[in-house]
Amino acid sequence: GEGMECVREAEDEPQDHVSPADASTAGPLQEVRTSQDFWRVQVEAVYRRRNPYKLRNVPALMEKYAGDEVTLYRKVCLTYHLDPTKLYAQEDAWAEESDDIHGSSAQADGGASLLARAASSLASSLRLGGGGGGG
Repeated sequence: GEGMECVREAEDEPQDHVSPADASTAGPLQEVRTSQDFWRVQVEAVYRRRNPYKLRNVPALMEKYAGDEVTLYRKVCLTYHLDPTKLYAQEDAWAEESDDIHGSSAQADGGASLLARAASSLASSLRLGGGGGGG
């Protein structure tokens, strides 16, 4: 704390007019005041799952990418083969990331064969159902 304690109590203005801008950021886990806070939470969420060791670098990264936090988040996501359009501070974003590091950090492309299998079964079902258009 370098004497930056200028945290004011929120000015009590009526809360009923919610600007559409912050309607989209509905209820993240931490209280997020600025967009920088918002992106730091997202970046930390990715590191917490993928590389907790790097969490210590986040403040420096946020400084380096000040005003361009989106780029930082995108780079971090791409580094860990995640989808930068998802916000990983929300738990449900991880639901689709099957390669979560629980014990076995086995082959990174373990999901690829699963994908291929799904694609081929989809193709065969299309082949079966294709054709009969008319009665």
